[in-house]
Amino acid sequence: MLCDPGHRNTTQAKGFNARVISWNRPTSYFWSRDKRVWLYDKRVWLDVFKLEAMLRLEPSRHVGFAGENGIEGRYDGVDEFVASGEALDMPKVKISPDGCKGANGSGRVIIADGRHRFAWMRDHGAAALPAAVPADDADEVAKLIGTKARICRVTMWPIPEVPHGPPRDHADISLYEWEMFKVSGTTQQSLFTEAIDRADCGFFPDWFCPLARGAVIGAPALLVAAGHCEETRCLRDWIKWNSDVYSLPLGHQPGAYRSDAPIVRRCDKHGWWLIERRVADDEQVSVCSFGSTPILAPNHKSAMRLAKHCNDD
Repeated sequence: MLCDPGHRNTTQAKGFNARVISWNRPTSYFWSRDKRVWLYDKRVWLDVFKLEAMLRLEPSRHVGFAGENGIEGRYDGVDEFVASGEALDMPKVKISPDGCKGANGSGRVIIADGRHRFAWMRDHGAAALPAAVPADDADEVAKLIGTKARICRVTMWPIPEVPHGPPRDHADISLYEWEMFKVSGTTQQSLFTEAIDRADCGFFPDWFCPLARGAVIGAPALLVAAGHCEETRCLRDWIKWNSDVYSLPLGHQPGAYRSDAPIVRRCDKHGWWLIERRVADDEQVSVCSFGSTPILAPNHKSAMRLAKHCNDD
């Protein structure tokens, strides 16, 4: 799929109706399995979207939008307590003790206490919140779903529910859908080996595919389907402009200044290769249908194969 860039529209909890939530320090303690002593919980700041993706792996305990599937009255109670302006107790979060694993074989994070507090914050636009975590689990929890944010800001207006089910086939996906795409195992399928956040790509200027939340790396199965194998040589007739750019001229269209051409371009930070196409002076980039996310190839040979395959289609 080839597309042109668009414009991102991001909703945040801000303005005169925003409120910064105050939290009490952790006061609970636990028996440390490693140190064999009683220790107080640690405060760990969590990414709301990543934690939500983890919690959906256990539907029976997941509190949905506006308290759905929760205990009657608990969600509304949080709403009243927040309106009072008093500080809340942090949700208690830990690694699941039952051996359940997340999508990548890592530990799965659960909420031991505070499911309705978390759901209310999620529904009202919080991007981050602190949690009380057993010291034995704190490092792993921070690695899995931690964030650098140190403020929990919400709006007193409810945030519209994100639809259930698979992510919709639409260019402007939400941040929640992107996090679900990464965490739920979608990226472990045969098409892509990894999904990378836009901030971690290191080579996307703001004007380039502004709708994309990140990029995906083509898996071997995808590359083989496009005709690539490691032993193959570079395709014939491709022009090497420099060590970072190759193109395959296909001729000029009437009135066009430059020749139509598939183009592969090395990204400056990680060495991945971007797949582009020029048609009648119109620049296009190869993306997957989920969120207009650019598809990258691990080397220039595989990028050429994918570029030719996309152009032939």
